[in-house]
Amino acid sequence: LVGRMLLLTRDHHIRGSRAIKSPIQGVDEAAIANFSQGSMPAGALTGIAHYLSTSKKIIQFSSGAEPKPGDRVVYVDGAFDLFHTGHIEFFKRARELGDYLLVGVHDDQTVNAIKGGNFPVMNLQERVLGALQCRYVDEVIIGAPYSVTKDVLEDVYHVDVVVHGASDRPIDIDGRDPYDLPKQLGIYREVEHPCLGLTTTAIIERIIANRHVYIERQARKAKKALAEAEAEQREKEVKAACHL
Repeated sequence: LVGRMLLLTRDHHIRGSRAIKSPIQGVDEAAIANFSQGSMPAGALTGIAHYLSTSKKIIQFSSGAEPKPGDRVVYVDGAFDLFHTGHIEFFKRARELGDYLLVGVHDDQTVNAIKGGNFPVMNLQERVLGALQCRYVDEVIIGAPYSVTKDVLEDVYHVDVVVHGASDRPIDIDGRDPYDLPKQLGIYREVEHPCLGLTTTAIIERIIANRHVYIERQARKAKKALAEAEAEQREKEVKAACHL
């Protein structure tokens, strides 16, 4: 994940029809201008890992719970990238407003169109698993629309409350308020939590600020791995010579 952030790769995204080129929202472009070039060529022992998900894996993470008659269903949505304590606190507060928490996770192209750069750092499957493993989440809509629609409110379950974080004022690509419908219906709520200032962008800014430390560490790891491989090869050669 750190490699994706620093090298600004987007090949981990699950491809769709929509893409947009723009700077990372909230991050200084000058600070990342040469990041895509990398610090050194990727070797056999270094590189960027890709997670492969399956339907079985998603089922293993899902609770399988259904809302009971009379349960109050709460809906929240977002990218939920680099799943962190801010997301957990938000889910906890949202869950307290009802009995069943339904989470909408936006697809990669939607998140990238809104935030730009190489966001999301984690692809849709990874972000879905991140949300599902949280104890406060009951069900996830995979690839939920950025603007809350009638289908979201009625087709999966009847949603009683739509919740969003109090500090964020998102706008859809077309400039509309994505929560216009639930506001009209009087079911929109905002919640405060102690980690409102912790965002994916803030985490990336910290990592960018410590990029050189990361590069030096990776260089040491690569050098150590190469030395170990060479030592192992020499040991094999010595053993082979002793058996002659």
